[in-house]
Amino acid sequence: MFHDLDAWRGVPAAVETLYAAWGDDLRAALASRPDDAEFGWDPRTKRAAPGPAPDGWVSVKRAALLGPVVDAFNAGQRFLGGPNPMAATIVGGLVGGGLGYAGGALAEQLLPEEDFRRGRLRRTLGVLGAGAGAVPGLAWARVNAKNRPEVGPGPLAPWLSGWAGPTAKAARDNPENYAGGLYEPTIPHDAFNAVVWSDALSPPSRFGTKSPWGTDEQHLGTPPPVAAAVSGIVAGAAAATGGESVSPWQIGVAAAATAGVGYAAGVAFGRTLGVLAGMTPEAQGRMRSIGLWGGMLTGAVGRLFGGG
Repeated sequence: MFHDLDAWRGVPAAVETLYAAWGDDLRAALASRPDDAEFGWDPRTKRAAPGPAPDGWVSVKRAALLGPVVDAFNAGQRFLGGPNPMAATIVGGLVGGGLGYAGGALAEQLLPEEDFRRGRLRRTLGVLGAGAGAVPGLAWARVNAKNRPEVGPGPLAPWLSGWAGPTAKAARDNPENYAGGLYEPTIPHDAFNAVVWSDALSPPSRFGTKSPWGTDEQHLGTPPPVAAAVSGIVAGAAAATGGESVSPWQIGVAAAATAGVGYAAGVAFGRTLGVLAGMTPEAQGRMRSIGLWGGMLTGAVGRLFGGG
């Protein structure tokens, strides 16, 4: 596990170096091929070509935000002048209500008739589905309302404006405006990466392994490849933003781009790191001593890259 330790530890610095050298050119390549989910890019000639990357080129995979589902959702909003919070609330409510009603109708056909009155379950699930579908649009309007300078005056401005954030400056100046701290830059990247690698380099726990076939020499810390993946993504997010701290959202976007997965998976990864970074040093130490810290990071990386 540790024979490539120096190489694994060099991943964050390598990410920062490559970003400094390639960042602007790679962004230009992404803009030049907006419809390609995957393409190859030659850093020497700055040329991009669709399909898998040839030898010596960099493979670039564009993460999809729920793919066709979001495309269809946005298309529905355009009929109402969107995408904007009002259109998202209406369309989300209609879609959620329709799905809930259809699901309830199907359940009524499958469940014993004596347990449910025909028609009641579908109406109940339809109402609940409509409420759930409207939540994203309502949350979007709330964020806009908290950032009046970005959306303008007027009672309908938060409902009819596009996404007012999160910009790095808005999140830094008004962190209380962003629910759950997703957009608040609360993760000091250097300090967090130091904790990640401290756990990876720690000696075996005196508690040993939970397996009856293992020995007390089994390492319960973070495996070096996992530490390299986590610290590399955090370093990449920090290089892209230029700040001393990054937010779970910024890490999520970097993770989605790194793994070539949807933003939902990336943001879930970012939230996990946000929770771990928000713990006190004492709580982090207790988690590390029993292997839970390394287990959570290993699970998060496994899910991100499709291994868990």
